[in-house]
Amino acid sequence: MPKQRPHTTEPPGAPPSATAWLALAAILAATIVLFVPLLRTGFFADDYLFLDQVRDRSLLEALRAPDPLSNFFRPVSRQLYFWIVAGLTNESAFAFHVGNLVSLLGVIVLLWALVRRLAGDRAAVFAAAFLALHYAADIPVRWACGSQELLAVAGALGAILLHVNGRHRWAGVAMLAAAFSKEVVLLAPVIAVVADRRGGESWARAARRAWPLALAVAVWGAVALAMPHTHKTQATEVEFDLVASPLAALAHLLQVVPGLEWLPGGFPPKPA
Repeated sequence: MPKQRPHTTEPPGAPPSATAWLALAAILAATIVLFVPLLRTGFFADDYLFLDQVRDRSLLEALRAPDPLSNFFRPVSRQLYFWIVAGLTNESAFAFHVGNLVSLLGVIVLLWALVRRLAGDRAAVFAAAFLALHYAADIPVRWACGSQELLAVAGALGAILLHVNGRHRWAGVAMLAAAFSKEVVLLAPVIAVVADRRGGESWARAARRAWPLALAVAVWGAVALAMPHTHKTQATEVEFDLVASPLAALAHLLQVVPGLEWLPGGFPPKPA
């Protein structure tokens, strides 16, 4: 029988080195310093629509109210997040941006933990630093509605991390929360299967362990299709296509990671 390669470079449960902890702490501190000037940013655009949706309503009433954009059903990152933060802080824009920054810090920690689980301390530090200092995190923090991206990514990373650690049912719960934050993370179960597959194991067996993640996506699909106020009643510029959207996301990934859109003279706007 051929010898199987180790599943990860770090034994499950092995504590991070002191250097890894210090590096993570430095990354989080740098992130806070970088984004503190943005915390005084006010509300903008769609923020006011979601504030109106939850104002003077119970959470159940807010969830039942027609979505102000009439496009997607994202109860975790829209109604729930806005209802909690607005209710606790008297609709403080500062509180929303602090909440988004805390969410970003959580995303960085989750990515660090996941990459460390799969590839070791050095790779984890590099991945966390790259995410923390990349300009792509700027808009989600400075815009209250950025809760949609941040909570979705946090939930997806949490789902993958739980899955590779053998906590499959809790991974399904995290995946459901992520999907109901923003549907751009619907391919996270595929990533989880790839990350969790052992050396020499069949893909079918690895996929079967991910059934809670698949169930979460199925539940999201059934609920999203059943919600009457996600069927467009007004024109919007944002649409989700099950075929084109994932391909577009990959194309933009190759554009955003190296910062190609910031090259002088690159990607000029189309003439009016």
